[in-house]
Amino acid sequence: MSKKLNVLIVDDSLAVRALLRKSLENESQIESLSTASNGRTAIEYFNEKKPDIVVLDMNMPEKNGLQVIEEIRARNYQTPVVLFSTAGEAPDTLKALQYSQVDFLAKDEQTDTAHSGALEDNVKRLKARLLPKILQFFHFQKETETPKPVAPVAPAKPADLPKKHFSAIATFKPDAVTIASSTGGPRALETLFDGLGKYIEKQFGPMFIVQHMPAGFTLQLAERLSKISGLHFKEAKHEEVVRPSTIYIAPGNYHMELRADPDKTVKIILNQKEQRHSVRPSADFMFETAAPIYRARMLSIVLTGMGEDGIQGIPHIKKYMGKVVTQSEATCAVYGMPKAIDDAGLSDGSEDLQTIRQILMNHFFFKVKDAA
Repeated sequence: MSKKLNVLIVDDSLAVRALLRKSLENESQIESLSTASNGRTAIEYFNEKKPDIVVLDMNMPEKNGLQVIEEIRARNYQTPVVLFSTAGEAPDTLKALQYSQVDFLAKDEQTDTAHSGALEDNVKRLKARLLPKILQFFHFQKETETPKPVAPVAPAKPADLPKKHFSAIATFKPDAVTIASSTGGPRALETLFDGLGKYIEKQFGPMFIVQHMPAGFTLQLAERLSKISGLHFKEAKHEEVVRPSTIYIAPGNYHMELRADPDKTVKIILNQKEQRHSVRPSADFMFETAAPIYRARMLSIVLTGMGEDGIQGIPHIKKYMGKVVTQSEATCAVYGMPKAIDDAGLSDGSEDLQTIRQILMNHFFFKVKDAA
């Protein structure tokens, strides 16, 4: 992408608008920064200027962030949105994430209110978190890139090969499933699990999910997925024994590992080790520790998301002959995490969400009657 971005910042706090604006100033990929103080004004501006992306507060007078998203999507605008919200706004944030091209950044009340700490430090920290969230929706050409001489055609690498489709013998019945997701993940997870409970009549093995979310949001996600699926989702707890027919979500700000004890029980271990791929939780911890426990009877799924989380852990799944499925590029909100796995030749199938849902039904949930 060579065109520079026009960014609209919407927040009812003058101080926060100023902080957001300052954090994005002088960025080579951004052409203009405009602001609005409430949802109604944002809609008016949007209709007139049609920005390339919106950084949007959730809790505002007249129209809140969710209402703004609902209105612009109703008008068929697919403009990307980065929500800037607090944990107290998690229910509305999760509803907003069901729309396409929507991500969020948790507001740090200690620094992002612009009322505490050194301004320069706050701006630097906010920029480091916000700018990647904005740029993930766009593909920019390198400004200094110059044409290279044409080289001889090299043998095809894994990244050059056609995408494979998942194929497994009917007797492949994994004992556990591990899932990694980030941007677009809540929406993808809803698609995978929506209403599945009514089709499942047998006990199934545990499932483990790492969704990149901060503290305060993952509990709400578990509750929402339980409600729409009819299955038992829960936020994982430190040293709890893993139970069948339970789907564990790593809590925000904690890595989730698995440990096999001498009595053959499996326990969840939560920790706050250093971030990996700039995130915590990181799916790599989950994949690396699940692989030697469930070995060839493991199915791992890498869904939509920015970055490369999973690229260090998935080789462990493959080492023990487990199966790996990635979400197809065409259905990803951001084709980052699955792309890393696809390009490394580690995926057993690049599939859309409905196909991944069917794979789960056929190989993991032991389907006994037709599902919609």
